[in-house]
Amino acid sequence: MQLRLVGLNFKSATLDIRERVSFPTHKHLISGLETLFFIVEPDEAVLISTCNRTEVVCVNPKKDILDFFSYVANIPKESIKKFTYSFEDIQVAKHLFFVASSLDSLVIGESQILSQIKDAQEIANVNKFSGLVLNHLISQAIRVGKRIRTETQIGKGNMSVATVAIDLANSIFGSIEKKKILVVGAGKMSKLFLKTLKNHGITNIYVSNRSKEKGLELSFEFGGKFIEFERRFEILKEVDIVLSSTGSCDYIFPFDMVKKNTIKRTESLFMIDIAIPRDIDPKVNSLENVFLYNIDDLTKVVEKNKLRRLKEIPRVEAIIEEELKTFNHWCYLNRIIPTISRIRIGAEKIRKAEMEKTLSKLESKLSEKEIEQIDAMTKAIVKKILHNPTVQLKRHVNDKNLESIISITELLFNLNSDSLLPDFGKHKESK
Repeated sequence: MQLRLVGLNFKSATLDIRERVSFPTHKHLISGLETLFFIVEPDEAVLISTCNRTEVVCVNPKKDILDFFSYVANIPKESIKKFTYSFEDIQVAKHLFFVASSLDSLVIGESQILSQIKDAQEIANVNKFSGLVLNHLISQAIRVGKRIRTETQIGKGNMSVATVAIDLANSIFGSIEKKKILVVGAGKMSKLFLKTLKNHGITNIYVSNRSKEKGLELSFEFGGKFIEFERRFEILKEVDIVLSSTGSCDYIFPFDMVKKNTIKRTESLFMIDIAIPRDIDPKVNSLENVFLYNIDDLTKVVEKNKLRRLKEIPRVEAIIEEELKTFNHWCYLNRIIPTISRIRIGAEKIRKAEMEKTLSKLESKLSEKEIEQIDAMTKAIVKKILHNPTVQLKRHVNDKNLESIISITELLFNLNSDSLLPDFGKHKESK
């Protein structure tokens, strides 16, 4: 079994590049996985895509995963390669545990990444793109993330991207308590924005969304006022802050419309765009009375809050190393278990055949109870004979010569090596 991961994130790639390989909705993720299987031909795959990263995890890929990134981004393979990173086998698990722990996040200690990883796993599993190996690996990564948040202080202070954005607004205005704020979008990040605003005691909130039903629901939940999506430009004349996070593939705030509706403003307009792809045309930042910040700009605020959480990193790393040993042990067991299973299946076939042969040669018929007793006795004999080989194989599960031990075992028991590997949930087309 081969594990491979290729990805890019806020540290390795610019926002422009990340936009090219983003999968902002469930529909995009499923389509991306279908394309991935067509190009890379893995046995299993999970696609993780957030505003800060896109990562592909594969079991036994037949082709280079970079071919997928190149195709999606429409960038030559050698050009996209310099923006990516890759890991193999146990290092894949280590990286995913770091991601789940939030050590690899823009905001160390943020909790959003766990739900995003969980969503990625659910989409891959439900649509039969993942199987035994990745379901186990991703599930363990989620457990690692939860354990770290329980046993360490890495998440203390709730530094989500939404909180950082609001901190940035506060640093610019002094206080946003009495400011008018427009939140665009009705997804998880918009809800997090609204929840954070509510926790800060801010009540002068407007909510706008393409779906009126979802927008009304969200505005009612957080005590905001709903604004028709078509009026999002008009309201720019009144609000002080815009927080935008939608799944749109095009700018929902194009330059010309923002310019037209802010040209007569006497006070500054503060706009935060954390959508990937971006919601607000970057040229908006050139307007004299508009200040635009994107997700990369938030790093300036993040730096102020890192020191306390950085002290927890050694403890987090210790937990990750411990969990890696557990995953590594599981991988080895999955290499041994098929061998043990084949030995037992072969022995059971021999036992049954020999018992039937013996019973057929007996001149006097045995009672049903006597046959049951003989059956139980032969099963016990086989079990005792195989007990020691089974124990010895499990005992050497972490042995560096495990592959040689398994090969010798297969030879001694005359096993068919082609049938040793378990069904790792190889993806099959439903068409």
